[in-house]
Amino acid sequence: MRNPKIGSLFYHYYADSEDGSIKLFDLRATIYSQIVDYATNPDYGNPADPSNGYDITIKKEKTGPLPQNVKYSIIPARNNAPLTDAEKELELFDLSKIYKRQTYDEQKEWLLQNTSYFAGDVSDEFKPVEDVDDLA
Repeated sequence: MRNPKIGSLFYHYYADSEDGSIKLFDLRATIYSQIVDYATNPDYGNPADPSNGYDITIKKEKTGPLPQNVKYSIIPARNNAPLTDAEKELELFDLSKIYKRQTYDEQKEWLLQNTSYFAGDVSDEFKPVEDVDDLA
């Protein structure tokens, strides 16, 4: 059984400054954690605040020959950039229609079939008491 790498994506709205539209951006965990670091820093605060927010530039740097050899860093703007009235009026996407959130049972079934997350070198108290077939 292969062990795929499990990653995280965080979907975020952003106002595209070039065409003024609202778009979705899938933030990698490394980008998201950097944004959280700035957002929790009192000198910067929440970049998404409608009146005191600020723009963020995401810098992508190749670190090797493979597509996954990429390092992301963020650069917060020096000045606050409150949302304009036009940006506040833009319609947002209904994420539940675009991305289906898996139920607990669907997530567990995937983990049981594709990883050794519930098995392996763990004590008996942490070994699974059910199998994929038990979920049916």
